[in-house]
Amino acid sequence: MARTKILNLTLLAEGLYDAGSNSMISDTVCVYLRKSVSPFGVVDSAKGKLNSSGAATFTFNNAISGNSFYIQISHRNALETWSKTVQTFGTSALTYNFTTDSAKAYGNNLKKKGVRWTIYSGDVIKNGVIELADVLQIYNDASNFATGYINTDLNGDNAIDLDDILTAFNNSANFVSVSKP
Repeated sequence: MARTKILNLTLLAEGLYDAGSNSMISDTVCVYLRKSVSPFGVVDSAKGKLNSSGAATFTFNNAISGNSFYIQISHRNALETWSKTVQTFGTSALTYNFTTDSAKAYGNNLKKKGVRWTIYSGDVIKNGVIELADVLQIYNDASNFATGYINTDLNGDNAIDLDDILTAFNNSANFVSVSKP
């Protein structure tokens, strides 16, 4: 029988995180619990807002104690990221922190900023690769002086500009893509 399970998650998005102040612009993420065996079907999902420290609590109603799950992160403009290994809820809660080590993500697929690890920003077209198409989408919005809470604003300042373009371009030049089981 499933009982409510709580995930205490810490996660930072590269573009939204300022290593100098060790704080992040708060934003919403979706967390999916995925089965531990192929094809890794979704068992449950929850949506929440990360605070300036990158922390949030997510509630799941379909997770069963003793079962193991991969934690998959989905953000509006960051690369899909999975936990390195499967995780198991105790009687009710699980704590997972992606920011302490690159080994917290599958394939060590995190970027270091200062002393903390972040998920890569720039996958605005959501195809699992940060590539020229993402850079061009951001460039086009910057050329049109787009503003607001839109997916091409990687750094959360509500203005699409060179900072956003460079973040995606640098990740594109490094061939950054999803790493998952």
